[in-house]
Amino acid sequence: MISIGFNIDVGNENTRICKIEFFTFYTVRAICSWLITLICIDRYLHSSSNASIRRLSSLKNAKLTIGMVCIIIPIFYSHTYIFLNLKNIIDQYGNIVSSCVIENSTYSTFIALWHLALYSLCPSFLMLVFGGLTLKYLRQRRRLLAQPPENNQMH
Repeated sequence: MISIGFNIDVGNENTRICKIEFFTFYTVRAICSWLITLICIDRYLHSSSNASIRRLSSLKNAKLTIGMVCIIIPIFYSHTYIFLNLKNIIDQYGNIVSSCVIENSTYSTFIALWHLALYSLCPSFLMLVFGGLTLKYLRQRRRLLAQPPENNQMH
């Protein structure tokens, strides 16, 4: 509200808020991406013709994996608290303003690649693989159901 109503970005005024905003922004996005990935994996498990694989698709396992993702992803992004700081910079109007930035260029490159892998590439790849496997199982099942029995004669 302060940011919208008074054009004040609290994240650029307080180091702690700056770090919390950055951390929250990246972790929430990654968690959402991984939860969608877990849904694709669950659909694959649920559609399998193998009963032991189907058993892995359960409410208990879903709760466990959701909990694990919600714990592991924030741990994976915990390093952002160390490298993010407020820095005085010159804005487009020539004014000196505080800004929440990553000062270390090596870390800046690292976080970009880290987020690319953790938020985009890995979940997308797994969704593609498990989505494809799910479609494969469903097509096989449809073919089996569509085939008439071979010995359909009455004697």
